[in-house]
Amino acid sequence: MSQDAVSFGALLRRQRLAAGLTQEALAERAGLSAKAVSDLERDPARTPRLGTVTLLADALGAGTEQRAELLAAARPASGPAPSEPAQSGPALSGLDVAGLDVAGLDVAGADTDFPGGSCRDRSPR
Repeated sequence: MSQDAVSFGALLRRQRLAAGLTQEALAERAGLSAKAVSDLERDPARTPRLGTVTLLADALGAGTEQRAELLAAARPASGPAPSEPAQSGPALSGLDVAGLDVAGLDVAGADTDFPGGSCRDRSPR
């Protein structure tokens, strides 16, 4: 993070206070726990999921600029986001997966978000 970059937690706290909200009030509006809001504000290394950032921005009544600031702070340019693994080889776009045997894969405990939904969401798109 550059010297003039603000951590997500510091920015969240600043926007929360500007909105006149306590951690508890923000958490209730966003559908999160007060502990989650507290942890996000206190831990500069914590990177929230983009869905969490959206919930917080909505709860804060953030305008376009404030929302963009939150999103940028949540995903600093210093590296890939936690849900976006660094590529160590060639991109796999165009890979033919037809006929791939995935019966032995265990995703029951997975909690990863994908662009089309989470791996727990088996509903058709």
